[in-house]
Amino acid sequence: MITVVGGTKGGSGKSTVATNLTVMLAAAGRDVLLVDADDQETSTDFTAMRNETRPGGAGYTCVAVTGRNVLTEVKRLADKYQEVVIDTGGRDTASQRAALAICDTYLVRSRRAHLTCGLSKGGRAD
Repeated sequence: MITVVGGTKGGSGKSTVATNLTVMLAAAGRDVLLVDADDQETSTDFTAMRNETRPGGAGYTCVAVTGRNVLTEVKRLADKYQEVVIDTGGRDTASQRAALAICDTYLVRSRRAHLTCGLSKGGRAD
């Protein structure tokens, strides 16, 4: 399965969701490829830290790929892994569009104010 964690809102926690999802899948015994398709390379940095601090390494494979190469490289690598998680940047980019063209699941992180969640002042559902 190819899962994209994306959206056009920067700073919403996409890389955190992508890396935690990857770690959880790997801990569950899945063979996971994390694709860092964000120019900030937060997922790559996180993986490097795990490789340096954990005796067994990160526990998954991470590659940094951007632009249209996301489409071609993920197509080439996807069959070698049980799960592929793609971390995209917080803006409309060729990387995000390429990832969307091949994903099975698209996760969009959003932050909703508690007042818009359908709760009344007393905490009861409207």
